[in-house]
Amino acid sequence: MKYLAATLLLVAACGEEPAEIELSFEEPASTVELLPDGEVEMAWTITGGDAELVITLTELNGDDPITIYDDNEVEGPGGFTWDGDDVGGALVPPAVYDLEATLFVDGEPGDFAVRNLSVHGVYVTSPAPDDEVTIPGSMLEDLHYVTVSQRVIHLRTRLVPAAGPEILPEILIDDRTIPGEFVPFERDVNFAGVDVDGNPIPASDYTVVVDATDDDDPSLVYRATGGVLHWLPAQ
Repeated sequence: MKYLAATLLLVAACGEEPAEIELSFEEPASTVELLPDGEVEMAWTITGGDAELVITLTELNGDDPITIYDDNEVEGPGGFTWDGDDVGGALVPPAVYDLEATLFVDGEPGDFAVRNLSVHGVYVTSPAPDDEVTIPGSMLEDLHYVTVSQRVIHLRTRLVPAAGPEILPEILIDDRTIPGEFVPFERDVNFAGVDVDGNPIPASDYTVVVDATDDDDPSLVYRATGGVLHWLPAQ
């Protein structure tokens, strides 16, 4: 009897167990794509109490999450308009990501939700930004970039001479329309030492630039800049 009384007193002192804090992540409800200069609306409802909400993006098959939201939230509905930056203000690179929203209570992770999100864009991989590549005329190489787009876009690859437009004009070396892909897609640009009209490209140092456009959506007009190409045509 003494043991039972002590147990009843302990239950009375502790009261009921606290309700579990739950997250209902409402928007985005499925896969969504962030377009250049666009925004993604996020909305949620927290029930059972207040909590810290952290939203991260992890590239598919990657293991390095990028935090895009981290704040204390009160119980009830909430929302966040994401413009493509991480919490430090840096632009998130074009890629396909797993989006994970997680509640933290007293520093411990609790309920969470997972979605998919694509950051639309093009990035040059060869030569990559801040890299340089030398191509002699006797050993031609392709240039490369990666596209992240769920829609058809038009790409124009140009060489911008370091000497300046008063010395050499910009040179168009590739002009193509590409289909949309739901994963990042590697593209090869055949470099044969000539422009799209077959004219020889003068020896010089060039920056590789890719312009992306969509006739149906002017918000998709943007530019991706790669590294430097040292072109040495055969004598």
